[in-house]
Amino acid sequence: MRSMFMGCTGLTKLDLPSEEQGHYFGTYANNFTECFYRCSSLQTLTLNGDFGKYATDLTGMFVMCSSLYSIDIGSGFGSAATRCISLFDSCESLLNIKFNPNFCQNATDISHMFYCCLKLTQIDFGTNPKIGQSVRFCNCMFQGCYNLRTIDLSSFVVNEDVSCGDMLNNCGSLESFRISDS
Repeated sequence: MRSMFMGCTGLTKLDLPSEEQGHYFGTYANNFTECFYRCSSLQTLTLNGDFGKYATDLTGMFVMCSSLYSIDIGSGFGSAATRCISLFDSCESLLNIKFNPNFCQNATDISHMFYCCLKLTQIDFGTNPKIGQSVRFCNCMFQGCYNLRTIDLSSFVVNEDVSCGDMLNNCGSLESFRISDS
């Protein structure tokens, strides 16, 4: 599904079939790199059930979806992903996001994941004790998220050798930052 909807600037909404309807659209795809890149009119998106469950590469999946303000992430999305670089890069209208419990548990690189998500105020990574256990790079992860007030990474397993340069650069409204003590 690499670059499948890339540059569909007129796309405002996408209704994906659900598993309950007997469809497994996107469940077994392994590469979503730049799938929705520059879908600048896309406002809402629901990723049903196991959509993206076996995907290993989510690099730039939503880059420059500047009108995307709401995303509902299904139970399987991102659970096998190892690369989530720039996943929501420049999603300027994204207000908040809640991830499923298995999201990012195998990811090694989450750099620029929320780069310049200007309106983002909060992020909920859930309580999965495995989240972040494989992360090695989280550089510029929240850079430019000027309205982000709270970041709770207490569920992340943070290793000593993680590279996280400029992770919070230009987070001018940040009031609270929690990180795991493990």
